[in-house]
Amino acid sequence: MNNNEKRIIEKITEALNQILSGKKTEPIQCENSPQSLGILIRKTNEVICFFSEILDFILPLSKGLLNENLPQGSNPLVFLFKEFHTHLRKFKNGVHEIKSGVNGGIHELETGVHEGVHELKSEVHGLGESHVLKDTKNTGCNEDKKQKYESNEDEMQEEVQVTEYKEKEGDGIADKYRMLLENARDIILFISPDGYILEANKAAIDAYGYSRDELLSLKIFDLHNENNSLVIEQYLNESNHSGITYETVNLRRDGSTFPVEVSSQSVIIGDQQILVQIIRDITDRKRVEENLRYFASYDALTGIPNRRVLEETYNEMFGPASDISFMKRTGALILIDIDNFKFINDTFGHTVGDMVLVNLVSILKRNLRNDDLLARFGGDEFCVLLKNVNVQQANIIVEKLRRAVEQSRVLLGESDISFGYTISVGVAPILGGMLEFQEIISRADYALYQSKENGRNRVSCISNEQISKDKLVETNNMIFLINEALNTNRIVLYFQPIVEISTGKVIHHEALIRILTKTGEIIYPGKTLPIAERFGLMPLIDRQVLKLSFEALEKYPELKLFINLSGASIGDDSIVSMIEENINRRKFDPSRLGFEIAETLAMKDFARAELWIKQLRQKGCRFALDDFGAGFSSFSYLQYLSVDYVKIDGSYIRDLDRNYKNRALVQAINIVAHSFGKKVIAEFVENSSILNILSQDKVNYGQGYYLGHPEPVPKFESIPVYIEGNKKVRVEENKKAEKNKKVDKR
Repeated sequence: MNNNEKRIIEKITEALNQILSGKKTEPIQCENSPQSLGILIRKTNEVICFFSEILDFILPLSKGLLNENLPQGSNPLVFLFKEFHTHLRKFKNGVHEIKSGVNGGIHELETGVHEGVHELKSEVHGLGESHVLKDTKNTGCNEDKKQKYESNEDEMQEEVQVTEYKEKEGDGIADKYRMLLENARDIILFISPDGYILEANKAAIDAYGYSRDELLSLKIFDLHNENNSLVIEQYLNESNHSGITYETVNLRRDGSTFPVEVSSQSVIIGDQQILVQIIRDITDRKRVEENLRYFASYDALTGIPNRRVLEETYNEMFGPASDISFMKRTGALILIDIDNFKFINDTFGHTVGDMVLVNLVSILKRNLRNDDLLARFGGDEFCVLLKNVNVQQANIIVEKLRRAVEQSRVLLGESDISFGYTISVGVAPILGGMLEFQEIISRADYALYQSKENGRNRVSCISNEQISKDKLVETNNMIFLINEALNTNRIVLYFQPIVEISTGKVIHHEALIRILTKTGEIIYPGKTLPIAERFGLMPLIDRQVLKLSFEALEKYPELKLFINLSGASIGDDSIVSMIEENINRRKFDPSRLGFEIAETLAMKDFARAELWIKQLRQKGCRFALDDFGAGFSSFSYLQYLSVDYVKIDGSYIRDLDRNYKNRALVQAINIVAHSFGKKVIAEFVENSSILNILSQDKVNYGQGYYLGHPEPVPKFESIPVYIEGNKKVRVEENKKAEKNKKVDKR
């Protein structure tokens, strides 16, 4: 958001605050407002004008100028004054008395004028007959009296006309607000201090299934299940002190329910307190959330649980715990990989590759026990969690799986041609209460690696002796490497561009760490960060990354940089102080610095993450919610978490051109994020077809090898893309295609 947009938002906020405090305000004038804020400015000005009209209609009441025929039915003035009918009656009577007085006065003046004129005519007539004009002064007095009476009569008639005009004008405004209220899509309720529904609009009648009279005889609690009464009462109490927005479930007349989002605000009318509730049916949103929640836990292609469910189940059954019952549990974690799966994809295509994955799941399901958990681990890897088995039993089950797959065949489409495939398997025995999930996965992966090294299509089981001998040495070596890199400044940053899909413009970069060995070999974070997290080295790495980032921002004035910090640093006040001190000392624009926070981390400690974000946003830093969809949380969190960007998890993007379910998920995330004012970034953009889909779905930005590899020096040039028909094609690809065409012609 640029400074102009911020200025406009501040104007809008100030105007709305004036309205909430009951004061008039002038319409917002922004000649050079961006198109993205045009609708918001127009809507705000409509509210300002309407509120001004309301005040112009209400304020004359203090002068007794009240329409004799009070607005009826759903007019909002009825809502406001229903509790004050006694006062209205007094106003009405007062107006009647004023009008009676005015009309009586006019009648008396008219009579006086007629009598005076008649008298004057008689005198003039008599004087005319005698031709004696001695009393001309008296005649002048009578003429003045006549003019005075006529002038008073004109003024009183004008006053009555003005009063009648204002009453008609008030009727027009009231009609306008009656129409606005009745045509509102959201439910609007006015509630008395004791909970009775005073007024409701047409949307409320349609939603709840009651007639207007029935609805106005109910209390707000009647629209909720009895079990929610205490919670609703608490919400109402909070609303009376300050505005509140919450989600709940409403009850229809027929007993059915529907989810709603309620914005509740208390207003003071005269000396009475009224509660105004705007209620939105969020059935569709909840349906989308439920679908996303399902796909966040289950693989879209095969329908089996994913890694997230596997990890949760493992931690529940076998994770480290003080409970002695956990220590007695045994089992095994099985990691399965399809042999030569890349060759199958490259030879027969991704459609056949997907058929192989579905075929494998079908075989595994038929040969596993009901209590065993089968999950897709990623790509062509699958996991099986075997419960209540020893090592010998686990090996028997897994060998049965391997033989069943080896004997299977996959048909190529509708033809008679078929082919077979095999799997390699790694087995890691489990003794409950001993190992973290990542550690047991590492053991199974080590066993799987042995199966592949020994020729594939086989089962390998890792023993505790092998782990202590081989894995421990590898872990210790990695810990030594990380500490050495920290002490000798061999942790470096690589910069990967984030690109605006519609223009190819680089908007900022993400900082990615690499460790350099003494020989110049690059060690990637996939190998180092899990060990660093496990052994408490992440705070040291975070501080080094921050130091390198500050130096890069000074070195490259064009650079806008987002960095990742670990959970250990989120909420650390000393990290905030370090960031603030460097911003002040180095004097760079803080909006050039941003932070990516993983969704799972933000949701794990939402309050701490939000407080930490707000501290740095006040300094001008920006934030992105990373890997959104990986650990699905409710969309409603997006409106409360103060982030500028939402990064869709790469697992939804990498096969976007082949998986229609993932595309539906990406579309849903994109729409909801935009509705909350967040920009959307898609990770893992690896080919032109994925980029084209993201462009069609109006995703804002992309990141991935197709748009730019991580480089030790940031590149700021726009990515050369242009639109060809409905496709987005890189210039380099197009040139290559043109060259191939020329070759073909020759």
